[in-house]
Amino acid sequence: MKTNYGSFFRKLRLDKNISISSLADEFISKGMISKFERDESEISVSRFFHLLDKIHVRAAEFDLAKNMFNPTGFESLLRKIQMYVIEENYGKLEKLAMIEFTNWQKSKDSYSYLNFIMVTAIINGHKKKEISQEDLDFLTNYLFKCENWGLYELTLYTNSISVLPINTILVFSKSLPQKILLLKDSASILDTAINAIINTLILCIEHDKVEEGLFFIKVLDDFPLSEVMLFERMLFHVYKGIFFAKFTDKKQYGEKLIQDSLLILKLANCNNLYDILLEDSNRLLFNI
Repeated sequence: MKTNYGSFFRKLRLDKNISISSLADEFISKGMISKFERDESEISVSRFFHLLDKIHVRAAEFDLAKNMFNPTGFESLLRKIQMYVIEENYGKLEKLAMIEFTNWQKSKDSYSYLNFIMVTAIINGHKKKEISQEDLDFLTNYLFKCENWGLYELTLYTNSISVLPINTILVFSKSLPQKILLLKDSASILDTAINAIINTLILCIEHDKVEEGLFFIKVLDDFPLSEVMLFERMLFHVYKGIFFAKFTDKKQYGEKLIQDSLLILKLANCNNLYDILLEDSNRLLFNI
């Protein structure tokens, strides 16, 4: 199947006023580039990424530009999910789930089936929506078989975590640092992985999994959380504080972590988020 990646690469190269000669090197010849740009021949993935690097374009940027800045099918699905969740429109979420299920029935595309399970799990997190054991088995088998996780697998796992058994969650989350190793430099991968581990820490608190909770706190302490990831840092410190206040003899230290983190939200006028996290802190600490 023709991808016309070459002709689109040529457009980007010309837009940047870069010559073919300046791109040719010991890894890819001028002739190979010329044939690729005329869509007469394909090149290896490694050579394609090599060329993108030479014109300073990331693969995600290339894909987005090639699609005329329209999101991919999965990105479009996620945008709809986010919008419907914010609107609390569960009717539209259920319709979205049925569209994915119908697509799977017609095409037997396993990704449509996985998308259906994910949307159903999101609905389940807000109101009871039955998920069959067959669906859960399909989801967990897929995730277990993927040795390395990309953004799709991480998003699928994070959004479906509420319907998985706690022991399955612990297995997946403990292996996350290894599963994302190949793509750990991607900001979106790192953000999603951190949120998945924070969600796992919350579940450890809910299920009194003290040893496992300490493990995930250490994992998050060791993660390269940059200073710009202020929200993730604050969220982690809230639940780290709850854990220490509830399960260790460092109660004062834990309470200070919670108070300092909530104060950041208060000072930033993030009042809704402040109320949500304060309520969750009281729920986990005092069963209020």
